[in-house]
Amino acid sequence: MSSSAEQRQQNSTSSHQKRERRPSELQLDAKWEAAIDVTLRRVVYGCIGGTTMAFLMCRGTTARAAVSAFGAGVGVGSAYEDAAKLFK
Repeated sequence: MSSSAEQRQQNSTSSHQKRERRPSELQLDAKWEAAIDVTLRRVVYGCIGGTTMAFLMCRGTTARAAVSAFGAGVGVGSAYEDAAKLFK
């Protein structure tokens, strides 16, 4: 039982070492790719959630637009926070 745990530890350590061996340009490229992916997902999810809530809670078009924009803003804000963590 402990040998499989040791093997998993070695595999995770070796994969971590493989990531460190990559050139810095490739590491930066992977960070940008992850940041763009997170940003697109969070903005889309925020827009969908905001629009859904707008249609359920608001009657006027201005109020619906405001709630939808708030959802998109929440998505952008959370994406920015996660992307900032990736680059630190």
